[in-house]
Amino acid sequence: MTIRQLGSDDAALWQSIRLEALRCEPDQFSARHSDWVNRPLADFADQLATAPVWAVIEDSRALAVASLTLDRDSARCGWIEGVYVRPEARGLAEVRLEVRAANPAARGLYARMGFAEVE
Repeated sequence: MTIRQLGSDDAALWQSIRLEALRCEPDQFSARHSDWVNRPLADFADQLATAPVWAVIEDSRALAVASLTLDRDSARCGWIEGVYVRPEARGLAEVRLEVRAANPAARGLYARMGFAEVE
């Protein structure tokens, strides 16, 4: 399993999971399945060229995707959006992150978010 940013060459990978997300979870996205289902692969490639999309990939198949975009009104704010996890990949029990002991600002932020320190 790998995590990487998708590029224009990943259009078919992105198309597959994006159409599934729009079909299976229509209320979770501003886009609609009917708006994308008949679009050419080039439209998916164009979107990947302009919007950063990250994916969890296993066996040449995207299991989960998310976009990270900057807020239009504040360069100090980012949005994680367009998140979709295929049903067979759901059930993550734990999320860990790493931060240096010498970074008290980040450690404080993560503590306020509910993260706990582990060895």
